[in-house]
Parts: sequence; structure tokens; C-alpha cells
Amino acid sequence: MTIDALIDEDVAPVTTVPCLEVRALIDDVLAPAAGEIADRLARVIHRHDAAPGDDAGTIADTLASCEANVRMQLAMWRNGQDPSHAEPPEAAIAYARFCAREDRSLADLLRIYHIGQEELMRIVRHELASRLPAETMFAALDQVCTFVFTYNDAVLVRLEEVHRRERATAARTTVARRRRMLAAILAGEPADPCDAADCLGYDVRRHHLGVVLWGAEPDRLGAEAARLASTLGTGAPLTEPLGGSALAAWFGGWEPPDPALVRPADGGVRIALGTVRPGVEGFRATHADALVARRVSRECRLADPAVDYPALALAGLLIADAERARTFVADELGALAGGERPDAMHRLRMTLETYFAELASVARTARRLGVHENTVSYRLQRVCEIRGRPLTERTLELQAALRLARLFSEPETDADLHPRCTER
Repeated sequence: MTIDALIDEDVAPVTTVPCLEVRALIDDVLAPAAGEIADRLARVIHRHDAAPGDDAGTIADTLASCEANVRMQLAMWRNGQDPSHAEPPEAAIAYARFCAREDRSLADLLRIYHIGQEELMRIVRHELASRLPAETMFAALDQVCTFVFTYNDAVLVRLEEVHRRERATAARTTVARRRRMLAAILAGEPADPCDAADCLGYDVRRHHLGVVLWGAEPDRLGAEAARLASTLGTGAPLTEPLGGSALAAWFGGWEPPDPALVRPADGGVRIALGTVRPGVEGFRATHADALVARRVSRECRLADPAVDYPALALAGLLIADAERARTFVADELGALAGGERPDAMHRLRMTLETYFAELASVARTARRLGVHENTVSYRLQRVCEIRGRPLTERTLELQAALRLARLFSEPETDADLHPRCTER
């Protein structure tokens, strides 16, 4: 083949109609698993520290952008549409704007897409290789590569302009100064309280209740923050978006606000409360508290729409690494964590938790559970048999594992963990 022929081949138009093998892959594997694929891409992006943050809100925004792009690619691919005409989905536009507001460069946004693209191609290569002989697989893979690269190029050309406009706007407004001041305080940098109050429009010398709201559109979250301020009697709150899916809010007063007054409104809004704390340091710390409470609520799928840090402080420490926490539960509890008889194992765990709560008294445990003392003794014996060790060994680890097992259980059992929230 001559050089001219190679050049002609390289600039040939993109094949928009997928071959039979690729179409089968889309229909049978990729489309049904689009959500799982997007979750994998988002995790890899964050593992490479490419995203503009690692809080739960940013991870959710990364996932939303990944899923919108994956689903659009698959739809265009399956329908034979030209990827060079691709327009970025709304979630991808929102994410590009978010990156610009977080002072991330266009190069950072490009890196995010390149990491996601590489992981998507790795998944596709694996699936094609497991289904096709080599000669067919390479031809199909060539078509996939061309389509994916062309789609990403088209989308990024359009997102570049979105990113440029958003970054220019942010740099021209007082919002940028306000955000820098807020970021500095939250990072623990020294800040003059008077300068901070002037910049933020919020007096940081007061007592603060930090709150994170999520689960609804941004306008709805803002309205809910205003409603909470009225309920707490604190005046207008200071609010700041957390990515595109959550809102941070601070409610300040010279007298400490009362978190017990907070009641979630209807409409799907979820609320995580920090601990009321004073001064500049308290402003930072109560926000950190609220973020921990929100993370526990999301990781453990808690049903309660309003949770607070004091009730979840220990849980926040225990699930700082959720994957390791689940492994710890499995190692400590063994079959007691669920196994083939989840109802029976749940009953044994509840008996054991009550036994520890009643300071190892079989009599008090029986009274609290409304069963005979012999029943309690039998269940405790079964626990020892299942774990292969007495209750006096690794007692602290056992209690922590029981706590985690309950946190990771189904939502309807979670309310028992948070009596203050349940009363709402």
C-alpha cells in the first residue's frame, strides 16, 4: 500500500452504522449496563484525582456527566448517527461550568474526558475480546475507537466554549472574591472576621449551624434554606452550591440556633445538620460536620430525610473508607452478617446489640426484647458458634462491626439508629 493510499484511508469518513458485532454488544451488554459503566468511569476519574473535588456532591456530578455522555454515545452509535455532530448533554454542560467555577483549567476538563474515554475503551476491548475471534475483534474495535474519539472531540470542542465563557464570567464578578474567601476559611487559612463578614455578607463571629441540602433542583434547595432560616429565626443564611446537586448553608445567630427546630419539608429535599459551633473555626467545623452526616446518609442509604452529625459522628469515622468498612464487617461477623438466612442472622445481631447495650445482662436483654432469658442465652451461644470465638474476644471490634452492619442494612431498619431524627 502506498503512502497516498494510507493518507486517503486515514481521512475516510467515520462509519456511522455499527457492524453487527458492535450492534449486538450495544444491545446485549453496554446499553443495559450504562449506569454501571458510568459509575465505573466516575470512580476511575476520581481515583486519578482529576475531578474538581472528592466530596459526595462532586462525585454525584461526575457520575451524572459520565452517564449522560455514555447514554448519548450509545444512542447515537446504535442509530447510526454521525458522532462529529454530537452536542454535549445538559449534565456535561453543567459539569463543564462547575469545573470553570472551581477554577479548573480547560486542560483539567480535557484530562477528565481522556481518562473516561480510556476506561470506556478498556471495557469495550474486554467485552469484544471475550466474544469475537481476533480478526473480527480488531475490525470491530477499530470502528469503536473511531466513533468514541470522534464523539469526544466533537463534544469537547463545544464544551471548550462553555468553559471559557463560564470562567470569564466568574472572574469578573464579586462571586469570585466571595468564593475565594469562603474557600480560604474552609481550608483553615487565617481570616480577619470583619473582612470575612464584609466579603461574605455574613458575620462569622456568631454561632453557626452548618447544613447541607440535596435531593431537589437548585432553586428548590435555595427556597428550603430560606424556609429553614425563618424557622430558626437567624435571618438570611449564607449559601454556596456544592457542585450542581447540593447546597451548603450556614445559619448564624448571636444566640446558638436550635437544630431541634429543623423539620424537613415535603418535596424530596434531604438535610444534613452539623453541630452548632462559634466563631470562624466553628463556621468551618460545622460545615465539615454536615458533610460527614450527608456522606453517611448517602453511603448507608438512610431513609430519614433529615440527619444530624451528633447522631452519626461515630458512623462517620467508621465508614471513612466504606469499602474497607464492609470488608471489616464481613471479617468480624462472618455468616452473622447475612449469609443464607438473613432474617435469622438479623435477629441474632439485634439480640447481641441489645446485650451489649444492657451491659452484658441476659436478664435486662430478655426484658427489653420481650423474650425468655433462655432464648437470649441460646442466641448468644449461636453467635459464638457462628463466629468461632467467645464474646469476650475482640469485643470492641465486634460492637463496631454490629454498628456498621446496621448502617449498611436496608433503609427501613436505619431509623432505629437515629431516635432524634426519627422524631421529626
